[in-house]
Amino acid sequence: MSPAALGLVCPAAAGYRDSAAGQNQKSKPGMKIDDVVTLDVDLPEHSLARGKHGFIVAIHDAPEPYCTVEFLDRTGNTLAQVPLRPGQFRVMWSA
Repeated sequence: MSPAALGLVCPAAAGYRDSAAGQNQKSKPGMKIDDVVTLDVDLPEHSLARGKHGFIVAIHDAPEPYCTVEFLDRTGNTLAQVPLRPGQFRVMWSA
């Protein structure tokens, strides 16, 4: 089931573009906007534990590839939007 079908899509996710990357933002293989991901690491500074599900709201190219991932609580409120390197999460469902 997609994040949109679950009501989990951030309004910014639909058209977000990283201002540093410009209008022609490139996707990385295996990472797309709205992909559902699972954390592979604990992020205590954000109160997020390994195994927490989130979704990609932005993909950035500079200075190295990373994604902004949004994590929600059970009622759909944003817990955190966190920049993550590909090694910190895995894609569970691709949009």
